[in-house]
Amino acid sequence: KPQLEMQTVVVISEKCHKFANYIMQGLAITRAEELCLDPVALVVADLEAGGAAGGTLNFLRLWERGGRRAEVIDLAPLRDQLSQVPAEADHHHPTGDREIKSMLFADVKGYSALRENQTPVFFAHFLREVAETLRTQAIRPLFQNTWGDGLFLVFEEPAACADFALNLQSRIAGLDFRQWGLPGDMLVRIAIHAGPVFRQIDPIIDRENFFGSHVNRTARIEPVTMPGCIYASEQMAALLALENADRYHCEYVGSSDLAKGFDRCPLYHITRTDA
Repeated sequence: KPQLEMQTVVVISEKCHKFANYIMQGLAITRAEELCLDPVALVVADLEAGGAAGGTLNFLRLWERGGRRAEVIDLAPLRDQLSQVPAEADHHHPTGDREIKSMLFADVKGYSALRENQTPVFFAHFLREVAETLRTQAIRPLFQNTWGDGLFLVFEEPAACADFALNLQSRIAGLDFRQWGLPGDMLVRIAIHAGPVFRQIDPIIDRENFFGSHVNRTARIEPVTMPGCIYASEQMAALLALENADRYHCEYVGSSDLAKGFDRCPLYHITRTDA
């Protein structure tokens, strides 16, 4: 009998193209700010074409929406000179589309050094502070989970993710753990990242969960984050710079090897602009 090989095909969706536009523009803005320059986009497009979501015209509209200057080379005059239009390429049907989401991983420095009889006290106070921060959050996460001192959250928008990270950081930094018989130098370290992920029902917890390499990347940024700080990937920093530059300051801290040899990537320290 013939052997049938099962293959999983991931098709790059319009959402991912749009995400790429956001990242390109955010990185350009961030880099220009570092050099004290005003960025100008050079766009080559057919201005009479409709343009799909995530295409060049979408890029141009997004750029100009922020009041930024663009130099445009219009291809419309050349369109009529084309003798034929290339046939559209065949696409495999995807087994599942990815969605652009913002993710957060956090843990507490010094947790692993706690004595056994200190852990119930830690959980009683730390998790209460996390829960209270969630209750006061204007935009709630799509998913939340915790294990030990670890925290995993998924948000729809980058700003909501950054707001929660900053609120949690401020709340934990204001605690004096010594009043509960715990070490006084316990600090939370938070990593945030944005990227395309899969959303599926998790049969173990019987609810939707989020999976994929970008979830893994967020988890690998967290261990290399300086305690007491929030580190963001360049993708997250780009998104925050593009649409929320007046609310967050993204300071480049260098390119770092991520935990468990996952990768090496540029990282940014996130603070509020009024801090």
